[in-house]
Amino acid sequence: MLASSGREASVDRPALPVPGKTPVSAFPGMLFLLVVVLAGSPMPVWGDTAEHVSLSAFLQGKKQVLLRPATSSLYWDWTVVPHHMADSPVLTVGYFAGPATPAGSELVVYLDGKVVAAILENPRLPNGRFSIRLGKRPLRPGTYRFRLSLVPGTVPAGRKQAGSWTQVDLDASEISCNLKTVPWKHLDFGRLPEVLAAAGRKNELPLAMDLDGPIRPRLLQAAQQVAAGVALRVRVPVLVSAQSPTADPRRKIAGDLPQVSAILGVEKDLPADLRPAGPASGPVVFLRADPGDPLAIQIVFSGRTTREVLEAAQAFAETRQDLPLGTLWRVLPAGGNTLGYAPQNVAARPGQTLAIHEVALPGTGGEAPYQNAVHFSFWMPGGLFAPRQSRLVLHLNLDTRPASRAVRHPLVTVVANHHWISQWKLSPGVVHYDTSIPFPALRAGQNGVTLDIADGQAGLLPGSTLRMPKTHQYVLLPSLRLLGRTGFPMASGGSGRRLAIWYLDSSAPCWSAGLTLFARLAQASRAALPEAEAVFREPPPDHNVVAVGTLPSLPQAWLEKSPVRPEKTALVWELHAPHSAARRWMGTGNSGAGAYLIETEESAGARNWVLEFLSATPASLREGAENLVLPANWDHLSGDFAWEDRHGGYHAVLLGHRHIYGNRRSGWFWIFLFSASPWLWAGTGFLAVLVAALSAWWYVLRQKAHWKKGDSHEKET
Repeated sequence: MLASSGREASVDRPALPVPGKTPVSAFPGMLFLLVVVLAGSPMPVWGDTAEHVSLSAFLQGKKQVLLRPATSSLYWDWTVVPHHMADSPVLTVGYFAGPATPAGSELVVYLDGKVVAAILENPRLPNGRFSIRLGKRPLRPGTYRFRLSLVPGTVPAGRKQAGSWTQVDLDASEISCNLKTVPWKHLDFGRLPEVLAAAGRKNELPLAMDLDGPIRPRLLQAAQQVAAGVALRVRVPVLVSAQSPTADPRRKIAGDLPQVSAILGVEKDLPADLRPAGPASGPVVFLRADPGDPLAIQIVFSGRTTREVLEAAQAFAETRQDLPLGTLWRVLPAGGNTLGYAPQNVAARPGQTLAIHEVALPGTGGEAPYQNAVHFSFWMPGGLFAPRQSRLVLHLNLDTRPASRAVRHPLVTVVANHHWISQWKLSPGVVHYDTSIPFPALRAGQNGVTLDIADGQAGLLPGSTLRMPKTHQYVLLPSLRLLGRTGFPMASGGSGRRLAIWYLDSSAPCWSAGLTLFARLAQASRAALPEAEAVFREPPPDHNVVAVGTLPSLPQAWLEKSPVRPEKTALVWELHAPHSAARRWMGTGNSGAGAYLIETEESAGARNWVLEFLSATPASLREGAENLVLPANWDHLSGDFAWEDRHGGYHAVLLGHRHIYGNRRSGWFWIFLFSASPWLWAGTGFLAVLVAALSAWWYVLRQKAHWKKGDSHEKET
């Protein structure tokens, strides 16, 4: 599998070196390079046989490119995908030299900035063609940058510089190689991120899941943990394809989703070749290569009981750093050793003091020793509310270097989420600083903090921490936008306590849709949610519920509580009638939606919320969930109701009333109410002024009456 990409630039760019090759100096004499536009386009998939791909595939079908000396070069990127090697790669170029080309002109081929060929042109024989071999050894996976340039020959003395050019025939030019598949040789848990990265596509990671044995709630709960464990190790949505070979033995585990699959089951229910070596002595996780596919990897979760299978899956989901060596992981009880439950800190939760390098999101954290701008990002849960005087405290160890001797104290500016926070002067060397950020400047989800250093550089050293203030849980719901960013309110604490995934249908599409949604909730909440239950019957009344299934499978009592009721041929929603006790409904026919997502409060004033993902037919359930979790749809959710159109896109709207989530018996409820509704301050102020005016008026009238009474008494005497 080879892929290509190109990009446009106005000047020549530095090329990447090829490891293991002797450097060769670039051809001198080029002043400026105008890069020919190379729009990126994927190349065809290559197999294990020799193939020939025209260079026009790199240029979206462009036929010719005109090269002029010292003014233009032809660039393209050639990618050898992971787990493949390009054996005997050959570049063939067909060209036509212009009649004014001076003798000694050369076509120079660069590979990652190094000259690999220089071909002399002959103006008397303008049609030319050459082939060069790109190295003696097969090219390993990676991206290789090519450059083709025209270098003119020497013009004889007394002769004017004539314009020369060369036309490259892209249809007659090609790259050929024998692409060989390289299977996994040394497989262990330390290479699990590499396995998942190789299996991922551009915007998604397919995950096949095999549930062996009777499908019980605890086995599906273990499957949820496996989906969460995979999702928390990647940055793309995980699309789960679950099945039960017991119910459908004809279907192969990998199917059309190769490379990574998970297999769950009690030891006695697994096939003989999938059982761990020796009798099971507790929860176990192990890796193995798929015998039928050299690139496919299987992750097997087993134990003597379904409880042990769940423990193995929970350990896999929560332990993402201190993984064992080799391919076999026997999970010990919690606290037994470092390979027990040791969740990685990925969220800054209320009241915690955490090292910045522990909570910093990938790619941030100020890893570089000295920078003009130290930046780190961290993630906060949803539903947090704190008074304006609450502050996040930063304890920073900074190593500062002034830009020059004239500058004694560089100036640092703290910016949080693009808001100016504070500014002070830094002292040279390693110094500890304490600063704070007002809590209203933070937000649910990802937060970014930048330290801009003027007239100097600084590095963020170990020992730097952040301390979250104690907060309360108040927020306006429903809000699918908040759900998409943080998983709130379904995942309100990170543990998944009081959360139930309700599988309405006992079918593979329903399991796949529920597991896909659970994996996305785990990514949104940055937590494995290990206590989240899987239920087949109506969940406990004190739980938040994610209901997954078809429209006929959901009891009507649950739909009656929501402001919208999708039906087979119509969509019905509630009309707002604040002065009427009866609920009025309005509908539209032939909605044509493939799936629906509804967030609603279980009952007025309750802390329990329901997220319903429903489809008209079982066939559209899995596909609807896969479309929902894609960034193009998930990142744009809002309101309380979303529906899928015929093209796989989701549209969202707010149909019901918003409520305040939180304890209404606390005084903080009123503080949040007034902060969320500023007009209440105006109303309260107006009411206070009105009461004061009426009191003053009543007092004046009373005083006048008293004076009149006193005057009349004096007259009588």
